Amino acid sequence: MGELSAIPIWLCIPFAGLLLSIAVMPLIKPDWWEKHQPLAVAFWSILFIIPFTAKYGIFTMSETVLECVVNDYLTFIVLLFEPDKSILTLFEVEIVAP
Repeated sequence: MGELSAIPIWLCIPFAGLLLSIAVMPLIKPDWWEKHQPLAVAFWSILFIIPFTAKYGIFTMSETVLECVVNDYLTFIVLLFEPDKSILTLFEVEIVAP
């Protein structure tokens, strides 16, 4: 994946749009956002995936999306549902009093 080191700035626009939607839409149109949030997320995701596939190919796109889902999203969800463990115990860090 060395060719991904210089991703064009235009591929960052969907990510910025998603962040802006998450930040602003609940304030401007809360009823609409609550009802259509999954569609908005899908829209911005597809707006990224299609040009990324056109530029880098289907294999690289599949690998990148799968890597993001497994490495970022699933680990975040696992951390959310383990409230009894702190981040320190996950990495086996011991705090020793002086």
